[in-house]
Amino acid sequence: MSSHPLIAVIGVNGAGKSTFINVASGRNDLGVGHGIEACTQDITPKSVLVDNAWVNLIDTPGWDDTYRTDTDILTLIGDYVGRMFSAGQLLQGVILLQLVDGTRVYGTERRRNRLYERICGMDAYRNIVVATTMWSTVVDQAAADQRVQQRIESPEFWDSMVQGGPFATSPPPSAPNRAYIKAMILRDTSRITELEEELRRTAADNAAMRARLEGDLNDLIEKLKKAEDDIERLKQRRRCVIL
Repeated sequence: MSSHPLIAVIGVNGAGKSTFINVASGRNDLGVGHGIEACTQDITPKSVLVDNAWVNLIDTPGWDDTYRTDTDILTLIGDYVGRMFSAGQLLQGVILLQLVDGTRVYGTERRRNRLYERICGMDAYRNIVVATTMWSTVVDQAAADQRVQQRIESPEFWDSMVQGGPFATSPPPSAPNRAYIKAMILRDTSRITELEEELRRTAADNAAMRARLEGDLNDLIEKLKKAEDDIERLKQRRRCVIL
């Protein structure tokens, strides 16, 4: 992989991450999902030339994955960022793609936005771009505009991120707005290493927590097996007494 700066493209399944990167790179190498199951399963970098500057856009598995939890996805991203950091590659920023075609506000969306804040820290928001997608599927334009505005103004959703960094209403379908990709490349990098370190730390914490939980689960399974054996022995003794 080249040593170009890294920009991660993240979002829920179906937000258009692979499409965004395909259009930005001028190629169609990345598979695009059209069904209910997630298409992107692994971290996939794609080199893109933006105003004579090369950058690697990273396609990531989406939140609400078919088979993996958000914690699994976060750990995968954190591990990848950690490996790239060790190899001398810098995470320059994050493009967060947000769907606009939903009418309901789900609790998972609130929790996920709080997760972004906890992981990145508000100081790193200047290295995050929020971009809305799937406008072509919108039937009621006024209602969609209202949903976006509500999320922009709500502290539980995009308010902090939009105030801390640039906001793109809608990347053009024919060519994503490269201006904010370029802005990331040129932006001050003093906070970027904090973002990388937090992603790596969170991934490590998640791995440690998973190991502890798996250990606790194995202990519980052993206890259940022992209890089942004890119950079976008691049943056998009872049958012997009755006979």
